[in-house]
Amino acid sequence: MLMISAQPILAKPKKRNPYISYLKGVAIFAILIIHLVNWSNLGFSQKVFWPQELLQASVFIFIFTVGSVAYLAYKDYDNLKIPTKRLLIRGLQLIGIYFLYSVIKFFIFNFKTEPYYAASIPRSAFNLISILSLRAYVVPISIILTIGVYLIISPIFLLISKKTKYPKFIIAGLLILFLIINYLVKLPANPVTDFLYARGNITFPLMLWIVPYLAGFYLMMIGLERHKKWLLLVFFLITLGYYFYLPHNRFLHPSWAMYPLKPYYMVVCLMLVYLVIWLFYFLEQLTKVLGLKTSKIIKYFLAAIRVAGDSTLFIYIFQWILIDLTIWIFYPAVAVILVTVPLLLVGFFIAKRSRMKKYAAECANG
Repeated sequence: MLMISAQPILAKPKKRNPYISYLKGVAIFAILIIHLVNWSNLGFSQKVFWPQELLQASVFIFIFTVGSVAYLAYKDYDNLKIPTKRLLIRGLQLIGIYFLYSVIKFFIFNFKTEPYYAASIPRSAFNLISILSLRAYVVPISIILTIGVYLIISPIFLLISKKTKYPKFIIAGLLILFLIINYLVKLPANPVTDFLYARGNITFPLMLWIVPYLAGFYLMMIGLERHKKWLLLVFFLITLGYYFYLPHNRFLHPSWAMYPLKPYYMVVCLMLVYLVIWLFYFLEQLTKVLGLKTSKIIKYFLAAIRVAGDSTLFIYIFQWILIDLTIWIFYPAVAVILVTVPLLLVGFFIAKRSRMKKYAAECANG
């Protein structure tokens, strides 16, 4: 049972960290590129693999920033009743969106225009019961389910951060504990562990992906960008160490350690997280030394990434709706998504132009 203090609830607006928005903005654009290339049948070149490898870090960043935002948004609340309620509602909303989208698409969509599902899911499992029981899927958005679950359990970690004597030590200890359980301990097979490790279902393994979530929570506790110098160095050196440990082809393909999640993929992604932070820190500083015209372009670029990062759920869901509708209507000309999805982004930025101006002005004021 949560311990609720008698102190008044803080009536503070949610804090925003621009680097979280930058990270999420980069991640949503990366995932859009992956979806557009794959679902338009262009495919990534096997000879030029590093662009794809860099884009694949987007999934890690999404889960990582869930933990970061959960701590940042609610760390100043002495009374955890309101944060708990908000996180529970938000988590249930995401889970509801997944099932609502799946059920609607299952009943109305013409799956002959998306043969991917028929090829990857046994005919016997392609039914509503299998979809509702997570043994089959009709849209690959199970990351939303994972994020929803982590939001629901976030009050536990907020409670630790507020009500324990050494919260950073405990969260770091939990992070290490999950690493040990996941990679050094062989748990018995049973319905609970099968669900948590996604054996027989289409979810992200909750036990594995809680590590990126807790990494984001912990690094925000100690100051996400505050220690960017030594953290980038640490994750770079660990990544370099893998060069001498892994076969050459595996070292060059960290995404091979993504499903199921392995430590190498996480380390590379953490290195990329801090490279992104450094990149946007550099761009922010650059606006202060460049001429007005040049700096204005950079400021609006930074503002656009922030705005996209603030609206990742909207962009993510609606790009899938648009991909499905476009393929359905224009099949077999599936490459039309290369037009319709960018048009969605254009409309999105037009609708958000006032916020872009606000963020550009904030950048101008330092």
